[in-house]
Amino acid sequence: MAASSAKTSPASVRSTSTSPPFSTTPNELVNRVGADRERLRAAGHATGADFEKKSFIPGIYDRVALSLCVGPRIAHLQVAPEPAFSRALVEVRGETSATLGELAYTVTERFTGRVVAEGRTEAVGPRHLFSVALPGFTAWTPDSPFLYDLVVTSAGDRLATPFGMRSFEFDPTAGHALLNGKPCYLRGTNVCIHRFFEDPSRARLPWDEAWVRGLFRAFKAMHWNALRFSIGAPPRFWYDVADEEGFLIQDEFAIWADHGRLRLDVLADVFEKWMRAHANHPSVVIWDAQNETGTALTRQVVRAVRGIDLSDRPWDLGWDRPTLRPTDPFEAHVYWVKERPNFEFSDLATENPVPHEARCRAGLAGPTSSPVIINEYGWCWIDREGRPTRLAREDKIFERWGLPAGSSPEAYRREYAHRIAMETEFWRMHRSVAGYMHFSDLGYSRENGETSDNWLDVAALRLEPHYERMMRHVSAPLGVMLDAWDGIFRAANWLRVTVPVHVVNDLDVAWSGPVELRLAQDGRELWRHVEIVAVGPFGAARFHITPPWPQTFPTDVVLTAALVGPGGVEARSVRRLRLIDGMAGGNPTGPLPVVA
Repeated sequence: MAASSAKTSPASVRSTSTSPPFSTTPNELVNRVGADRERLRAAGHATGADFEKKSFIPGIYDRVALSLCVGPRIAHLQVAPEPAFSRALVEVRGETSATLGELAYTVTERFTGRVVAEGRTEAVGPRHLFSVALPGFTAWTPDSPFLYDLVVTSAGDRLATPFGMRSFEFDPTAGHALLNGKPCYLRGTNVCIHRFFEDPSRARLPWDEAWVRGLFRAFKAMHWNALRFSIGAPPRFWYDVADEEGFLIQDEFAIWADHGRLRLDVLADVFEKWMRAHANHPSVVIWDAQNETGTALTRQVVRAVRGIDLSDRPWDLGWDRPTLRPTDPFEAHVYWVKERPNFEFSDLATENPVPHEARCRAGLAGPTSSPVIINEYGWCWIDREGRPTRLAREDKIFERWGLPAGSSPEAYRREYAHRIAMETEFWRMHRSVAGYMHFSDLGYSRENGETSDNWLDVAALRLEPHYERMMRHVSAPLGVMLDAWDGIFRAANWLRVTVPVHVVNDLDVAWSGPVELRLAQDGRELWRHVEIVAVGPFGAARFHITPPWPQTFPTDVVLTAALVGPGGVEARSVRRLRLIDGMAGGNPTGPLPVVA
């Protein structure tokens, strides 16, 4: 959070410039060291409260620069791409009410340096709007993150910013996002940078650009295209890296439940600063006002500041009802194993694919009228040592799945990876949500911590191998999912039991090819079948299989579906089924087969 401007001796640093053409009036730079959360709270500020953080860490965690200019000073520069019109709208704001005068501008391609537009425009006041024509522009997408640089110069100042030519919105009827007018399904994770600030392994990693770029590339290798910066922003250059590496960011402000004394004027001022700081990043596609919070105050603030963003991005209001616009998304945090003690994964065969909390909080009996993003799910966290976290232990999550307390790290890691991958498939398969963002893949890991991320070695960026492999398979742009779910599989006539198989295509090109099905028992293959499937761009296909099921009960089998999509990207779906004679009573218990 920003440092206070209050003067506290001896923490002031004085700097005086007497070199013409600058004024000989002394300039004073004031920096506050230390802050008290209660004083900030009493003044109406959001303080970044987080139930899982141990400390309140005030102060500046970003780069700070001192710049001098003759004037008129350019205080803000905003670029709103308008790809439908092959142009960009530019807003220039001065620091005071003085006129900006004549402005010169240049637009260059980031990676070639080629000048694509330049000109001059006359500003008659402190705020000036003008358009820059960009015929034949190259669009920005996660797969092709093409960037431009805009430089605007006044008589005494110069300000530069990157931007990308892209549009982003939600289609409330279809329930998904549109990137540059095409369907875009969000696949990704969460980054909780303020929790990572407390991680024992943090060191200087958040400020090491090579490490941050490696982190984004590790996420890209998982076939993810989206991230939520959860409960607070990382350092500014993280957004530059996201622009360059190609990610779609849900940018969440640091509010979680602690809103009792927030003031409208204070919060609106801070929101404006936050938005102006991030508005030119093409990676930022959703403003997120708060986490797991619903309050009329933040709704008022969003109404007050929304017009600042000339790109008019959609807003997420946490758990507030999405009443601002039908094109604003609604976030759902689905923790079945926490909220439903008797939940079994076999229940997914009949589970409503629109999250219950989205339907309830929207006040609807059927599907919500707003697009839904699942940006938290699971509740079965394990730490980097392979131990269930406190929340998973307290709710005995793994014991319910047949793993006794004190099982080996390897057993916990396999089970966690398989369950998270399976739940991810459920949300992808039905196409009822705009996307998923697993929670989380950068946070903290500590003994008795509530949650954790999934690194074996965060400094070396080594993900836990079972999680990495399984989540990479279920996040492939061309995905395959078995509509059968771990657990008891009961039937009276096994000769007629069929399993639906779904293929989803997040790509803008059609695909046709083989899907391989396999049934195994104790590592021995019982059946193999190949089905040729065709699926259109951004489409989905479904077919049914009827394997030759074993006729001895009870018995455990593993059913697998796999395909290889464009570029050799493999997708795989795995189910562990306990076959039961439908005419017999009882449900045998015990762990399901280990997934290789």
